[in-house]
Amino acid sequence: MKISINTDAISQDFETAVLLGIEWGIEYFELKRLYGKRIPDINDDEVRLVQKVLYENEVKLSSLAPGLFKIQLDKELISQEVGIRFDQVVALANRLKTTAVVIFGFVRDDSHNEADALRQIVDIFGTVANRAEREGLTLFLENDRGLWGESPASVYQILKGVNSPALKLNWDPGNLIGAFSEAPYPTGYDVVREFVGHLHVKDARVSKSEQKFTHAMMGSGDLDWVGQFERLIRDGYSGYCVVEPHFGSRVSSSRSHVLETQKALRVARSRVASTVHESVSNFSVVELQ
Repeated sequence: MKISINTDAISQDFETAVLLGIEWGIEYFELKRLYGKRIPDINDDEVRLVQKVLYENEVKLSSLAPGLFKIQLDKELISQEVGIRFDQVVALANRLKTTAVVIFGFVRDDSHNEADALRQIVDIFGTVANRAEREGLTLFLENDRGLWGESPASVYQILKGVNSPALKLNWDPGNLIGAFSEAPYPTGYDVVREFVGHLHVKDARVSKSEQKFTHAMMGSGDLDWVGQFERLIRDGYSGYCVVEPHFGSRVSSSRSHVLETQKALRVARSRVASTVHESVSNFSVVELQ
């Protein structure tokens, strides 16, 4: 697993974010916002600045997170998103030499029932995935609150229905805290594990008195991140692990999130290594007998 981070979690200034990230041992970055703007709504000078900073510091983008399809299932909005916005994202991905784009699963509303909404989304994403595959891109559908693509069951239906190598899951177990009674790991993960191709890392906890979720420092919330990392390693996951604190553009808390993520990964890897060592030892004993 390669650790990445949303640059705007550190600073809205791209160069500042990258230089600090490098100090923390990060070589990959996810681009979501610059100077208060959500990509791809940045100008040519800003794109050239990103290219310059990446080149001069010998780092790369892990992914783009433009917020595509965080809209209602409205024909006019969909037409604009599939056409103009998606074209802009493809062009930006090509210029910045990244092939990974995080997308979303449409805002829930009262004008659709879930079965009809998911069928419509499968049709839309089938078309979009075909275009992405031709462009050499992979789209990663993020499970997120308030969307049709929210629960493990709903994103599974979408991904299974589209059945394209260009559409996989951006697994964000933190988005399930407080939204569902089932544990994101292992229960939710077991539903979607075959589609996981990208990972967002943050923590959250539920207030027992108010039944509301709040974002928490990595490792201090309700998620078993060590267990989740261990399982991902055992399942052969080798993609990006994108730290996404949701604490705003804050240097100190983002650095702490990175350090806690690195710590949890070390513990998970140690568990896997010790299990492998034990298995080898047991096998050797059997052989000797």
